[in-house]
This record gives sequence, C-alpha cells and structure tokens, in this order.
Amino acid sequence: MISVIMVYHKQKKYVEEAINSVLAQTYKNFELLLLNAGNNDFDFIEDISKKDKRIKHVEVKPLGSTFARTEGVKLSDREYIVFLDPDDKIEPEFLKRTYKELSKRNKYGFCYTDSIFFSETQSRRMIQPDYNFFNLINQNYICYCSLIRKKDWLDAGGYNLNNRNYFEDYEGWIRLGRKGFYGYHIPEPLFLYREHKESMTSKTSDFGGIYKSFIIRWYPELYPTHLQDMVNKTLKNIPNNFMSLTPEKQEETIVKINA
Repeated sequence: MISVIMVYHKQKKYVEEAINSVLAQTYKNFELLLLNAGNNDFDFIEDISKKDKRIKHVEVKPLGSTFARTEGVKLSDREYIVFLDPDDKIEPEFLKRTYKELSKRNKYGFCYTDSIFFSETQSRRMIQPDYNFFNLINQNYICYCSLIRKKDWLDAGGYNLNNRNYFEDYEGWIRLGRKGFYGYHIPEPLFLYREHKESMTSKTSDFGGIYKSFIIRWYPELYPTHLQDMVNKTLKNIPNNFMSLTPEKQEETIVKINA
C-alpha cells in the first residue's frame, strides 16, 4: 500500500539508520525505493539493498531532490507515498498510525505528525499545529515526511520541477491545499529530523526570504496584491531561474548582485 521514497547521495554516515527505521515499521505492507542520485559507492548501496526484498535500488540523475523524488513517484505502484531523507528516521508506528488515519479520511490528501528534532547532543519536540491552509500559506509548519495519497499528489501537480530543492515540500503542501487536498494532523512525535551542518534547514537560512518570495510570485491567487508588490522589489535583480540553480550557483549569483 505504501512506497517510502528515499533519495541517497552523500549521507553514507546516516543512511543505514534511516533504512533500519523503515524496516522496523510495525506496518509491513510497504516498499522502500532507494534512489541513488549520484553516489559512486555502489557496493555499499547494493549491500543495503540485499537486507530486505522490499528494498528496490534505482539510479536517477543528480538533478536535485525534486527531480529524484518525482522519479520515485513514477516508479511507485502503491496508493500512498512517503518521502524520507537518508539522514532522518521514523518511529516504528509512523506508517501504521498515518495509514490508519488517512485511509479512512478520503477528503484529506496527506497525514502528518509532530516531530523530534535531534542532533548528537540534544533533542527537542516540535509540535506541528493542526492543519489550516490560510495559516500554512503564510508560514510552513509541516515537516516534509508525511503520508501522502499518491492520486491527490499527482492531481495537485506533484513537485514543481523548476524548484530544484528549496522549500519544495512547503510548495508541495501549497499545491495540495489549493486543490482542496488538506492535511490531517496526528499530535504524536513520530518523525525524527536530524539537525547537522549539511541539513536543509542550515542551507536555506540565508536565502529563505528569496525562496518564499518565489512561492508568492508563483501562486498570486493565494496572496494579497501588496505582497506581490513587495515580492517584485525583493526579486528585482534575481534571475527567474534562481530556484533551479545549485546552492553554489545561487551563492555566486547573490555575490554578483551585491558586488
């Protein structure tokens, strides 16, 4: 019933933990699509793939997480999908609890839980509020790892492939919500997000305002006119393809603009 889609690139240090958290699920009717997006350690990946027949190893082009995850959705023949990064984990009840709630609520497009943000030295619970689309378009409060009804995801357009991997999950929730596919919240911390210097929260902190501005520009029907005016000022000198650039190219672009 469920495809867990994991894009693997550099995170060899953590990927086995992530995979083991999937294999430890109390809900057993799943497949794990392990997508190699440019890692050359094939022996390591093949060894992991042999751990369980539900693991399928596929190579994809290293064009960013939105492309790789979209390829994973195409490969999935299941009714539900879950995106899980190789440095994060899910609690053993994650699939069982989210599937139980979403499968009986046809009017909802996805089901999300509270989270634990953890590092080598500390952890803290992050409480995600109950779903409200009007609050969501102003600020994201839903972690990327949720159980999604695949049909609704595809009907909403899936990922925006012009957005390489910046706020792409937030944009995904907006794309679902504007089509009427809302989220159901389970107030239990069943997703574990690892904080480290390579995590996406660290990478997007410098350009978050620019990323959000592009989202407002792309969905003008959701935001008031005065915000569009502010966005036009913010993005005045920013190229239209900024969201499709690599982090390195984005930094080069900003340096040139500020020079």
